[in-house]
Amino acid sequence: MKKIAAVAGVIAIVAGGGWLMRERILDRIMQHQIDRTLTRADESLLTDGKLHVVLCGTAAALPDAHRAGPCPAILANGEFRLIGPRPDSVPNFDPLNPAHA
Repeated sequence: MKKIAAVAGVIAIVAGGGWLMRERILDRIMQHQIDRTLTRADESLLTDGKLHVVLCGTAAALPDAHRAGPCPAILANGEFRLIGPRPDSVPNFDPLNPAHA
């Protein structure tokens, strides 16, 4: 019985500490996700001096009216250009990660 009470006490202390520090924990989780998202861009495609053609929006196996249609993109001379995007292509594109477009 004492063992169960001790385990329950430890659980209560850990849960209470987590509850009291929830804002700090959430801030750290959010900062980690922001850092991970902003550092995932592969800039080597923009700086290698080569011409790259990327096909955007081609991964959908089934048609979906809420997804953008395909459009090509060109990476050359340090610049990224979408060629002939449909109006719904640009909001769905991830500009931070053109290597995975």
